Amino acid sequence: MNIPTQKEYEEREIKMYFRQLEGVEKSSKQDRIYGFKSMLETVKNDPAIIAERITWILNGSYGFGAYIMSKRILKETKNPNYHLFHILAHLEYLTSDYYASKIYRSLSKQEQDNLNELVTQEIDEYITELDN
Repeated sequence: MNIPTQKEYEEREIKMYFRQLEGVEKSSKQDRIYGFKSMLETVKNDPAIIAERITWILNGSYGFGAYIMSKRILKETKNPNYHLFHILAHLEYLTSDYYASKIYRSLSKQEQDNLNELVTQEIDEYITELDN
């Protein structure tokens, strides 16, 4: 039995991550709606939980594949909050991109700004911890 290289290991983990996302997208509409309602309730009532869970993506709590993708998102995108919100919708709430977008669009401008501020603050704190 050969020990995989780091690159092979990372590629395998990324494939598993995308299979997870695909599984959510293919789950029943009823399951996705349940996740939508649950995430919407959390976003409305305690958006700090959303921000906290996004740091869980960044620290690898949702798996190494999500961790790798989150690092890429931070390096390569102008709006990491959006992408990390969608990852969280998939991995924590088991709902689809469609419903994640619907949640965000349902928020008032003030709620969107508050959520983005909380998420940005958590990301900044996480990055600061890594630098120390």
